[in-house]
Amino acid sequence: MEYNVIGSFYAVTFDKRIIEIVVLDNDTISIPSWGLDEITFIKMKPRIELYDVNKNKYIPCRYKTKDDLIVQFVVSDELLNYLREKCMIRYSTDMAYLYDFNNKEGYDRLKKGGKPFKWALKKPGYKVLEKQKQGYFNI
Repeated sequence: MEYNVIGSFYAVTFDKRIIEIVVLDNDTISIPSWGLDEITFIKMKPRIELYDVNKNKYIPCRYKTKDDLIVQFVVSDELLNYLREKCMIRYSTDMAYLYDFNNKEGYDRLKKGGKPFKWALKKPGYKVLEKQKQGYFNI
């Protein structure tokens, strides 16, 4: 069966490669350049996590080097809202600020005592997210 494309968005890596992510009308996501179809949801973070509910497992990303960390997601607000409503993406409050999404409410917003910014232990007053924006990740 063939499905229609709802829209697409892009993930940009530090070495400026662009990864197209296609949203289909059967509530799945496809990443043609990686040869992946029927992804149920994506965790948007520097190392994308993919999940296939039908197979009940995470799909391991093949790209694990620093150059493949995501520096930017290019997604329209309408498509982002659609993906959130359909529970096809997840991102934390930290990632909402890092990627400058208009909707800053991540899935962790309801945790008690949770804070959108975590402070570096060795350098008081220096936010970890600032290091992340510069390409230094504590992963």
